Amino acid sequence: MNSLSDGIQDFLENKLLLEGIDKDTALIDGGYIDSIQILDLAMFIEETYEVTLDADDMVVENFASINAIVNYMSQKQKLVT
Repeated sequence: MNSLSDGIQDFLENKLLLEGIDKDTALIDGGYIDSIQILDLAMFIEETYEVTLDADDMVVENFASINAIVNYMSQKQKLVT
């Protein structure tokens, strides 16, 4: 299975059809994704990685870049275990 960062990048490139992004690309501030696409991405993460994202998780900082998403998910996993 792909790593979380690779899976997210693949989703962004192939499902949301974003080009020229890397792990540090500013997804929201760079204008690459909007609020609807954030919800699509959140649903993808929940379904693919079997996690539950709460309303409190849906903040700009957590979806700022692929690396930000991975860092947040790592912190979330530590809180669960």
